[in-house]
Amino acid sequence: MTQSLQMRTASLGASILLLGGALIGAMSLKYVLPDFALPAPPPIVSEVEAPPTPPEPIREPITRPTPETEPLLETLGLALNNDAPPTRTTVAVFEPTAITTVTNPTWVERPRDLARYYPRRAMRMNMEGLVTLNCRVGADGLLDCVVVSETPPDWEFGEAALRIAGEHRMVPAMRNGQAVEARYVMRVPFTLE
Repeated sequence: MTQSLQMRTASLGASILLLGGALIGAMSLKYVLPDFALPAPPPIVSEVEAPPTPPEPIREPITRPTPETEPLLETLGLALNNDAPPTRTTVAVFEPTAITTVTNPTWVERPRDLARYYPRRAMRMNMEGLVTLNCRVGADGLLDCVVVSETPPDWEFGEAALRIAGEHRMVPAMRNGQAVEARYVMRVPFTLE
């Protein structure tokens, strides 16, 4: 047992000597070796060309007609009459033609069996609805519509109303004997009998 105790004591002593030597060595390095901090990088100098200064605007004096230049102006048809008041110039402005709104359409084609358009889920639940469509009526009388309101929402009444509107055709609006585009507000009620 004394031999193992001697080995442990020797091992402990060697460890202490190594740690002490390492600690002393590390402390002495501070004085022996220079500071390891990296020097600051040199400043980057780049030559950027300054934008050129804009040239001064050329300011030409405004010349008024003189008695010597008035005959030249009259020859060019630009006679000056300084005594006359300024005249007003009229410019024609063309406004776009207002789109006609159809209120009492004459139908050329209409779907017959409206029950086939009724949404199935709404029919099973005995749900009724009303859809308002804003339609563009082409010069051919066909309707291109968007849903403005759908009551109640999310029961597919809007999609059904769009299919119904797609089956309609009316006599187009006329302006100066020509068929023109128009607007038509269509209300599609969905009622159960």
